[in-house]
Amino acid sequence: MSRPWQKKGAIMTTKDAVPRSTMVPTSDATLIEDIRESVFARAREAVREIRARAAETGAADLTSADIDRKIKAARRARASLQ
Repeated sequence: MSRPWQKKGAIMTTKDAVPRSTMVPTSDATLIEDIRESVFARAREAVREIRARAAETGAADLTSADIDRKIKAARRARASLQ
């Protein structure tokens, strides 16, 4: 009898046909490396999404001076509310 947890590769769990989690094989020798790999993969994906959104909204074209002006304006607006 084949046991899914004994096969190589990731296993995905779902609830109501929506992916909820994954389980990946590891060992004592590779645990830290496997976790690091997973965290870095998620970080790379997050950066990709942030860059795509910045390109869509024009935020990618902002200069440091533009950002400083926006921060100062937001701080002035917040201060005027207090």
